[in-house]
Amino acid sequence: MRRPITSLALLATALTLALATGGLAACTRSSPKASPTTSAADPAEALARAKQALDAASAVHFSVSSPSTPAASTALLGGEGDIVRPDRFKGALDVLYSGLKAHVNVVSVSGTVYVQLLGSTWSKVRPEQIGLRDPAGFIAPHGGLADLLTTAQAPSFAGEKRRGSEVLREVRATVPGEAVRNVLTSVDPTRPVPAVFGVDEATGQLREATLTGPFFDATATSTYTVVLDRYGEKVEIGAPSS
Repeated sequence: MRRPITSLALLATALTLALATGGLAACTRSSPKASPTTSAADPAEALARAKQALDAASAVHFSVSSPSTPAASTALLGGEGDIVRPDRFKGALDVLYSGLKAHVNVVSVSGTVYVQLLGSTWSKVRPEQIGLRDPAGFIAPHGGLADLLTTAQAPSFAGEKRRGSEVLREVRATVPGEAVRNVLTSVDPTRPVPAVFGVDEATGQLREATLTGPFFDATATSTYTVVLDRYGEKVEIGAPSS
């Protein structure tokens, strides 16, 4: 029986069934500083502030990427898009199907998911039929990216890095594999996943999350990096016309 997975990675599985048919990440440079100033007195407080900021955002832009080359026949390689609360998503994903890469446009409106491959007409996908979940829930207060912040174990400050003009306070932690599977994927959700969260010192917003775990292979680790920006942006998302 296919194990239910959720959010962005499991949309890649839905695409293979609907279409029967890589990545984006911000490049930054780490700083050796270990004690930057921040209003967060401890790492747990920094993650709590980041969750509050994410939950308060009406919309957010994201990118997700992985430098890994999965041996799996189906996998999410990367992508980017906009999410508007409570139930709208628009973006493009790079997926792997039978060893071939595909760039697919995706729109989700009020629980209905549409996909478009290589300029073809839009096709409607019903991910719930195969145990999947709407990608518009990626920033849901529960069951989305915010769960990685609330379930993070043994957080500790790990210095700072720059991302453009922003200074990010890095927090290292371990996230339960089950929580990661609900957001991205994991072939072994019993294994905890090391994570590094980059929190903007000025706003308290989560800007980056780098996760390393058994995403594609139970015997090997891979990395996903999620980048978030444009909190509260004004984006109009509607169902495709054709």
